[in-house]
Amino acid sequence: GRCQVYIPDLKCSATADFDQIEPLKPQQGDWTRVIYGDEMGVMGQLISVDEADCVIKVGADDMRLSPLEFCCKFSKR
Repeated sequence: GRCQVYIPDLKCSATADFDQIEPLKPQQGDWTRVIYGDEMGVMGQLISVDEADCVIKVGADDMRLSPLEFCCKFSKR
């Protein structure tokens, strides 16, 4: 597969094959997106990590649980 990536230093987007990029593991407080599994596409702030699972705050009253390995850090710009 392919995806669009934004390159902040160049202020442009580019298309990349999945094997050309590596997702960054998010840490507590980071904005994250679920990139695999049942919750794929969910975006929010990583609230806590418990061993292999994490809690993502999606809305004011909406929390989601996802395996940390299914999540990737992203910049909310």
